[in-house]
Amino acid sequence: MSEQEALGLGWLGRVHPDDRERVAAARRHAASAVPVFYIQYRIQLAARTIWVAAFSTALMDGATFKGRIGTLTDITEAKEHFPGDDAEGR
Repeated sequence: MSEQEALGLGWLGRVHPDDRERVAAARRHAASAVPVFYIQYRIQLAARTIWVAAFSTALMDGATFKGRIGTLTDITEAKEHFPGDDAEGR
């Protein structure tokens, strides 16, 4: 994926169709100064689908929201061993 796609919404096309609406809504909510953001969802790769956990925190300059910094972690193995154990009750 290009940097432009990653920074825009191109990445949303990789999100599993069953998770896409929920992830898009969560992203819109996180685009504001929500201090901490966490969500689990599936991403479709060329050969398989994986589960990821996205965590980010707001970057602030005083009261001004500057963006977000975070991580995206592959949690596929954990989901396979503990399928109902997540923050969203899936």
